[in-house]
Amino acid sequence: MRQSSGSAPGIAERGSWRRRAFSAPAFLSVGALSIVVYDRLPAGWTVVGAILYFAIGLAAVAALTFGTLLKAHPLRPAWALIAASQAVWASADLLWSLLDMAGRLTDPSVADVFYVAGYILLAVGLALMLRLGTQRRDWGDIVDVAIIAVAAALVLWPFVFEPTVELGWTLSNFAALAYSAGDVLLLALLAALFFDAGRRTVSVSLMVGAVSLVFAADLVYYVPVFAEGAAVDRVTNAAWLGGYILLGAAGLHRSARAGAISSGATVDSPLRRLRFIGVALFALPCGGLLDELVGDGFAADDYAAFLAANAAVAVLVVLRTGLLLHAVERARRVGSAAQSRFESVFKSAGLGIVIARQGRMVQTNHAFQELVGYTGEELARMPPSSIIHPEDGHDIVEEEVIVRSGRAMFLRRYIHRSGAIVQTQITLTAAPEEDFAVAVIEDITRRTELEVLLRDAQKLEAVGRLAGGVAHDFNNVLTVVSGHAELLREEVSGQQGQDDITVILDAVRRASDLTRQLLAFSRVQELEPVVLDAADVVRETEVLLDRVIGKFVHLETSIEDRAPLVSADPVQLGQVLLNLAVNARDAMPDGGTLGIRVEELDTTNDLEDHRGVAPGRYCRIRVSDTGTGIAEATQERIFEPFFTTKEVGKGTGLGLATTYGIVKQSGGHIFVDSQLGHGTTFEILLPAAIVADAQLTPLAA
Repeated sequence: MRQSSGSAPGIAERGSWRRRAFSAPAFLSVGALSIVVYDRLPAGWTVVGAILYFAIGLAAVAALTFGTLLKAHPLRPAWALIAASQAVWASADLLWSLLDMAGRLTDPSVADVFYVAGYILLAVGLALMLRLGTQRRDWGDIVDVAIIAVAAALVLWPFVFEPTVELGWTLSNFAALAYSAGDVLLLALLAALFFDAGRRTVSVSLMVGAVSLVFAADLVYYVPVFAEGAAVDRVTNAAWLGGYILLGAAGLHRSARAGAISSGATVDSPLRRLRFIGVALFALPCGGLLDELVGDGFAADDYAAFLAANAAVAVLVVLRTGLLLHAVERARRVGSAAQSRFESVFKSAGLGIVIARQGRMVQTNHAFQELVGYTGEELARMPPSSIIHPEDGHDIVEEEVIVRSGRAMFLRRYIHRSGAIVQTQITLTAAPEEDFAVAVIEDITRRTELEVLLRDAQKLEAVGRLAGGVAHDFNNVLTVVSGHAELLREEVSGQQGQDDITVILDAVRRASDLTRQLLAFSRVQELEPVVLDAADVVRETEVLLDRVIGKFVHLETSIEDRAPLVSADPVQLGQVLLNLAVNARDAMPDGGTLGIRVEELDTTNDLEDHRGVAPGRYCRIRVSDTGTGIAEATQERIFEPFFTTKEVGKGTGLGLATTYGIVKQSGGHIFVDSQLGHGTTFEILLPAAIVADAQLTPLAA
């Protein structure tokens, strides 16, 4: 009999010591003590023994009834039937004792009717509990139950079934046959119940022990070798009373209240069921040995019956072996298919996956191998720290976080074999106690770059709105100043006064140019776009550019015939070229080369270097110089208004800001590529114009 381990709580809440006392462990302890007291009673204390016997039975009934009241649907009806069966048995014990003391006990007696009724109620209760089980039955379970039933029947054969056949069908033999058949039926039902993983609880184990004690008591009671001894009554009575106590404890145990699968329940492996084949094979010689022990050897018809039983068991064993082999083969196929599906998903997954054990990358998929540039064999030999950015080399996930939840999400940078930095987001699922982890790794390098570009664009947009608002208000002020200056010119006489007014008007014009640049940056200036050839703008501006850049800077232009037409304001596009040329001149104080190239660009298959650009056909204008270059930190701010690296008085910081605004307002994009000491290249992409008949607008119009 299995005992419950640990300090299991009682059947009720922990608040009451009385309820804790009326629990399965307490009931077992008191019941064992009661059986010892009953066994030690003197021979003449028949009445006291009968009362104590009946009291133990009533205690089991009370325990089962009390436990039944605590049980929820759907198990309450099944336990209620089990409690009723014990009440009927206890009543039979009382009736048997009264008949015995009155000298009116017969074989069989009226008490036997109650005993048989108790078997029926208990069997129905177990069957109902089995029907409400949690596991679907298969043929293997049915064969296992049949093997146990046949093994039990073989053990009972020489003591009950064979004598009943040989001595005839008397009421006494029929009662003995009914009890033994009931024992076999109860064992079979409990075996089927025990095979259900969801019912494999302490309460079921207690019931198995109870019925096993009853079975053993019946076996000893009917064995002639033992039945002739005076001590047999003590042994059988103690066993029958033990059955009462175990059933009462089963009803009280907290596991009996569970209506669903118990926690931690597992399904048997098919190979573990081989033990039932061993039970069957062991029962065959035992049946023969027991028959030799209690009888006079085998008669001819005994051999026929015994061989028939052997044949039945052999059929069951062969059938069970076939079912086991089929289950093992099916499990192997399912496992193989699951492994194949896992490997297929693992290898073809779009995200990187790493399976790590004991600090080593034991398995990696193709996505992760491409992400870091190493093969799976190389990664398996490398420590993870060798491909992690030095600043992220330490554990950036607190161990207690993983221990508590088993999962963590964090950012980490990897170093590609080529030296490139790859920004990733990792979702880690770990079992620290087994030193095992699975990491799903997403490359977020491009997303991070786009987020930076978005932040820069939002920042420039905010500054542009501010600049546009200031420029509008400032223009209004300049209009007032300019208007009053013109009125003063008519009223003031004398050369000095006229000269002063001219200075004021010149300052107003310069301020107006400044506001116009601010409006261009903020993209609220009104443009007059026309369909034009950007190459014509370059040619028209070339003469002006020669004067601006000076004699120490050589101008080179390259124009591709296939460059598409664009829709832009020719004046503003010329302003863009002029601003870029001035910046290039200032970056080449000792002279150099300024190059302007106009060409076609199709970004349909070339988006890697042009983030944020929609696929399509563009006119690309490249303005490059051989000057000092721009530092990487400075490149992030060059399009901000009023940002300049020039000395005070040598620049307003609005040239590139104006260029950015004009390009964006024209629907284009502008990129910068520069390295200190190696010059700078500005790349302008203007979308190709969509025109019905390619009506080109002359620049002179």
